[in-house]
Amino acid sequence: MRPPFWVIAGIVLPATIGGVLTQSWQGAWSGGICGGLARIFVANQFAWAVGSVCHRYGSRPFETGDHSTNNWFVAALTFGEGLQNNHHAFPSWYRHGVKWYEPDLSGWVLTLLGRLGIVWDLRSPSAAMIDKVRMKRISS
Repeated sequence: MRPPFWVIAGIVLPATIGGVLTQSWQGAWSGGICGGLARIFVANQFAWAVGSVCHRYGSRPFETGDHSTNNWFVAALTFGEGLQNNHHAFPSWYRHGVKWYEPDLSGWVLTLLGRLGIVWDLRSPSAAMIDKVRMKRISS
């Protein structure tokens, strides 16, 4: 079985940087723990929060046929991933935020990169499609 290269690199690289910068084993240890293991732990907790919290607690502006919700607290911590109801309503949209003020940092960055011509083919539903999906919920 091949070792998980990126997981190991994600721990060894911060440890190496910590050791080189501080010229000590303590710096290497701190880099490996804080920059490696703790970072991986926190990222996994946020990802799991999207799957559990955002499918139970929050608002449901769109009828999606599932239990997805928009949870702004989780969205702020996960760069927009917590806007799960929006994502389930429009799964091919590059953004999670439907309104400009919804906390969707990854969507804002992709919008900027699109305007700069660095990324392209960013798909978005029309305003009429958004209203149509929202109206489905109102009429249900």
